[in-house]
Amino acid sequence: MRVLVTGATGLIGRALIPELLAAGHEVVGLARRPRPEANLPVELILADITDPSLGRRIPRVEAVVHLAGLADAGASWQDPAAYLAVNAWGTLNLLFFVREAGARFVFASSQRVYRPGRRLAETAPIEPRDPYGYSKWVGEVWCQMFSRLYGVPVAVVRFFSVYGPGQAWSSGQSGVLTIFLERALRGEPLEVRAPSRRDFTYVVDAVAGLRLALERPEAPGRVYNIATGRGTTLLAAARLVKRLTGSASPVVARLSEPEESFVADIGRAQQELGYEPRYTLRDGICAYVRWLRARHPA
Repeated sequence: MRVLVTGATGLIGRALIPELLAAGHEVVGLARRPRPEANLPVELILADITDPSLGRRIPRVEAVVHLAGLADAGASWQDPAAYLAVNAWGTLNLLFFVREAGARFVFASSQRVYRPGRRLAETAPIEPRDPYGYSKWVGEVWCQMFSRLYGVPVAVVRFFSVYGPGQAWSSGQSGVLTIFLERALRGEPLEVRAPSRRDFTYVVDAVAGLRLALERPEAPGRVYNIATGRGTTLLAAARLVKRLTGSASPVVARLSEPEESFVADIGRAQQELGYEPRYTLRDGICAYVRWLRARHPA
């Protein structure tokens, strides 16, 4: 299968492309700007997914895995229009392309479309808490429309707190684990402000879920949580980071903010896709620390 991967130079895209190639797929990448450190072994198209003429620049493909978008939920409050334009309109733009191409479409959505909770199945209430979550939800609605009205084979995967090698270092794109690890490796305090839980998902498991959603004929028209199904408090995560890095960083608990937990029920992905996460949080952090230390030696 010839597959277009948008967001090819991002955390998940960089991990997905080698897996697709190893499985025998032909892959074309798409990204807004080059990242030399990504070193992708495929053709990379530099383009903006909101460009109305985008379809004329993409070669014929049989599937699109759509990972591109703005991902910093906190920053979405400063420019909600940009998030709507990129995450919603950009998705719609690609859906028009796949409809004409007769291709499959896998859309990467987010835990943040849900009302927070400790066991979130795909049928849980949709209640985003920030413009980022709303932009992803709108993208999902466009996917539903193209599936129902035009017969486009669409699958939606909702990721939960993905982390691992390739995640941006010291930037707004960093997840909480990356922030903890960066600070621990520098010996700086690890501050926790809320009793929240997260379903930390190592990038290799996220990629495995994506591949299943892409390759299984049962997947089109369905939404799947891709996570571990296990919640970890931010305080426990900070303490684990401190222990596994051997850091002298103090863990400071100032639990003044309300709980906002996102923990998945992954039963549907297990039953329908055969998805099984392989990495415990300990295993994932250890692998990630080795990668970070190799690239940011003390």
